[in-house]
Amino acid sequence: QQKGYLLVDSIYEPVDQLLNKERKKAIISNYSELKNDLLRLGLGKKIKIIIVMKRLHKLLTFQLKEDGFNIVNEETFIPFPVMQWRREFCRKIKKFLL
Repeated sequence: QQKGYLLVDSIYEPVDQLLNKERKKAIISNYSELKNDLLRLGLGKKIKIIIVMKRLHKLLTFQLKEDGFNIVNEETFIPFPVMQWRREFCRKIKKFLL
């Protein structure tokens, strides 16, 4: 936060145990809450947003762009940084944090 970065979850309920179809539905149905949370940050739609995780990138990028948000990794999928994806996560996210 001190460096100007903030982590925001796309949904505030656990979805990792849901089936893919149910998970997708939960994330999409929570979109308006996510949008309102981003607006409440007080930076308006100029805030730079980096979407991490392939599923979220696919589900949210288009709608956030349509609503005027600044998605800086619109063309680049950044994996969630677990196990074998950690190195790729670090490599890709560096481009957007500098």
